[in-house]
Amino acid sequence: MRTMGHLRSIYGPAAHRDLSEEAPPSHNPEDIKESRELEGIDVQTDSEGHHYGVRRPPEEGQPEA
Repeated sequence: MRTMGHLRSIYGPAAHRDLSEEAPPSHNPEDIKESRELEGIDVQTDSEGHHYGVRRPPEEGQPEA
């Protein structure tokens, strides 16, 4: 307890977020890149119930990646 009390006196009390509030949105470049890649994929299900991700064909005027 002594160590925690010492740290609290230096840095102040821990900041706790209210759990009923939503977390702030993340602007991580990797998350944005991943969401753009996933937007171009359709999920299809075959007759046996297996799921497959199928890329959409590129739209007219858009370069292929």
